[in-house]
Amino acid sequence: MDTKTVTPPTRSSPLIGLPQRLFLVGLALGILVVYLGTTIGIWPMPLLASLVWAVIVPSTTWQYVGALIMSVIGYAIPLIIAAITLPVGRAASVIAAVMGFSRAGILVFLFTFVLAASMAIAGAWVGHAIRLLARPLGDRHGA
Repeated sequence: MDTKTVTPPTRSSPLIGLPQRLFLVGLALGILVVYLGTTIGIWPMPLLASLVWAVIVPSTTWQYVGALIMSVIGYAIPLIIAAITLPVGRAASVIAAVMGFSRAGILVFLFTFVLAASMAIAGAWVGHAIRLLARPLGDRHGA
């Protein structure tokens, strides 16, 4: 009697190109890395994490979407914690007033998220370019 072990198929999404569980774990790890990096003062961490993310994830769309998700959430967590424990709202209003926005403190938070999103897109773009360079010459004609 021939007994073969059958391994269950992994649910790999055709859109992502990775098993879904691995994708979600990588995304959560990216959020944690961005959060920890920004907490200890490495503010360009979304750029670095997005670059690594884009090199690993095969899908071009999910390189950028995942980079945006992990960067904005990773930047938002320290701001939310600070908003709960510290008077950052008043400080943001003062900064907005100094910038000429008549004490609209929410703009300071929005600029922070725009900065995180910009670094995420730049990092994913460089990571995507590195991924394309790593392909054999015949495969470089498509994203």
